[in-house]
Amino acid sequence: MGRALALREDYDAVGLRGLARTTRHAGQARRLLALAAIYDAASRGDAARLAGTDRPENEADPMVGKTGHPAPRRC
Repeated sequence: MGRALALREDYDAVGLRGLARTTRHAGQARRLLALAAIYDAASRGDAARLAGTDRPENEADPMVGKTGHPAPRRC
């Protein structure tokens, strides 16, 4: 498991939610809301779902692609 990253101290959950309300880009708003959830102590998985993404099922095995089949080898 990876190490935890430190959050910036010049942002907080309320401020990030305010930025998410003002942006015109849906993807950016989802990412900002996910970061706000992290500032509110949400889990990594919950934040990924809020952002519209999810962690890979096979994150321990980088050789398995999104389809569940091994990734092609590059020569």
